[in-house]
This record gives sequence, structure tokens and C-alpha cells, in this order.
Amino acid sequence: MVKVLLVCCIMDRLKQIKIFRENDWYIQVSDGHGTNGHQVAKFLQEVLPESIAQGVMNIKSYQERDKQINLVLKNCFLQTNKELMDSGIDATYSGATTVVVLFFDNVLYCANIGDSRAIIGRFNNKLSVIELSKDHKPDCFLEQARILQSGGRVQAYSDDDGNPIGPARVWKMDEDVPGLAMSRSFGDYIASQVGVICEPEIIKHSLLPCDKFIILASDGIWEFYRMSRQQKQFMNIIRKMIVKELVRSQFNQQGKPGKGSNR
Repeated sequence: MVKVLLVCCIMDRLKQIKIFRENDWYIQVSDGHGTNGHQVAKFLQEVLPESIAQGVMNIKSYQERDKQINLVLKNCFLQTNKELMDSGIDATYSGATTVVVLFFDNVLYCANIGDSRAIIGRFNNKLSVIELSKDHKPDCFLEQARILQSGGRVQAYSDDDGNPIGPARVWKMDEDVPGLAMSRSFGDYIASQVGVICEPEIIKHSLLPCDKFIILASDGIWEFYRMSRQQKQFMNIIRKMIVKELVRSQFNQQGKPGKGSNR
């Protein structure tokens, strides 16, 4: 089994649990937004993992897993959103992005809605990044097409001269609400009326021995990373973690020096 270092950088809620077999893991980061976003994120961390765990355990064989896992994840996201809307939490203008990673031995599946993100750090003589998810922004072609078809509009804030300010946002056609800066999320009832959905995009990745760590984080961490000065500091921290893990792994493989050792 390929071993990876988990580096879970979060802004709101993290769930890391071992709910399947010995080598199976579930990791989830949910980032709330809006007045009740923290309640939405907390709800997701309590409900979504159990829903997915039940769905996975209902798959009868490993051969069926690849065929069914996408449907299981999709249905669990949709069902959890329905339960959220019935939970009593006011999600009219509140919601949460979520990225989930499921590990099955050397294969992982990433399910994502919104702009939280997961990456794999690959170290093969040099450090490179494998993206496990992509941001769901309103001005992405397919996302925007769905929003327009649902009766919404996509537009950034504008200054007094009409110049765009900041990211593209989702609005009702005839009202300046909700102004959501993502095209997929849990909750966000008003935005869901104009094309914002909670259906996850799912990516499968087969781990290689050179895949050394995985990072799950909300958009705030990635914005920090994009800043050129901070990027070098961030990568230096990651490199130190990789070196520490590689040294530890090598030490464990060789075994602790016993009596009579020349070390």
C-alpha cells in the first residue's frame, strides 16, 4: 500500500475518520459562508460522512465499487442537502462548500462542490502537484450556461463607472441577490433557484509511490498560497514535512538500531 502524509489545512470544519476497513479513510473539509454558514458546515460534518459510509458498505464487492461509487457519492450529497433544508437551519442565504476524499488502499476518489480544493503532492526528484478537484466558479463555461438556463445571471460587483470588481457572482435575473461567488454548494436556497447545485464533481486517482502527501483546504488557504511571497514559505513548510516523513518511514523500514549497532 502506498503511504501518503495527510496535510489538512482548514478554515471551518474538518472531518478525518477511519470508517471502513483498515486501509480505508474518509477526509472531509467543509467551509461555511453566510450568516449561518458555521451551522451548515457543522451539520455536514455530522451527517455526510455517515451517509457515505452507509452507501459504501452497501456495495457488495470491490468489483462493483468502481461502478457504483460515483452514484453513491452523488446520491449522498443530494440526500444530505435535502436533510439540511429540513433541519431547521436557515439556509436561505447561507451554505457551505465541501471537498471529500475517500481512500481505498491505493485508490482514492475526490468529490467536490464549490471552491475548497484537494491536491496530491508528488515528489519524484522534484515536487509537483496533482489536482484532485477544480473550483466551481460562476463564470466557468458549463457552470454559467446552467445558471443562465435556470433564469439567473452571472456578474461581478461593479464600481460607479460600471467596471467589474472582484469575482463573478450568481444573481437572480431581476434582483441583486444572492451574490454567491460559487456555482455549487450545500444550502444556499435562493441561489439553488437559479442554477447553483450540490451535485459533486468526482475524480478518481490511483496512488503512486511518489505521491507523498495530500492537502485539503478551503479557498482562504489557496488564496494565501497564490500570493507569491507566501507561496515560497508555504512550500518550504510542505518540503520540511515531506523530508521528516521520509526520514521517519526510512527509519521504520530499517528498524531501530539494536545493541552492537555501529550507528
